[in-house]
Amino acid sequence: MNLWSYIRGRGELLTFLTYQHASLAFQTVLVGTVVAVLIAVAVYRLPLLSALSLTSSRVALTIPSLALLALLLVPFGLGVVPSFIMLAFFAALPVIGNAIVGLRSVPASVVESARGIGFSRLRILLTVELPIAWPVILTGIRVSTQMIVGVAAIVASCSARGSAR
Repeated sequence: MNLWSYIRGRGELLTFLTYQHASLAFQTVLVGTVVAVLIAVAVYRLPLLSALSLTSSRVALTIPSLALLALLLVPFGLGVVPSFIMLAFFAALPVIGNAIVGLRSVPASVVESARGIGFSRLRILLTVELPIAWPVILTGIRVSTQMIVGVAAIVASCSARGSAR
């Protein structure tokens, strides 16, 4: 049996499993990104907390994914829930670091100019700081997506059997 006959015989199943994998990766990266940007926005102006967040996110990236998954299996059992939590956790880590670095790299003169023309703190964040930091944040999202697509394949083969089986 060659590869092409294998694919022809299982095309529908392979399409469904590909969709499941892409959906899981997209959802976890989305949730991880939202959480990471919120954390970064909360801590980037506080030197101690931002340093702690940067260090913690870098150290947490060294946790083996299967070890974390094994720890999550105890309270949640086998299935999608522990896999989703683990993948969202790992998806947030590169984005946290990049978001903090990006927000801290916004020139003080630009923020001061926005403050000088009467922008509120929230408006400065939304219309000045986040747009300037966005390219750096996108780099974190790209790294996160690449990492999650690979780890999701391992997770799927270990515990997160979807509705296909």
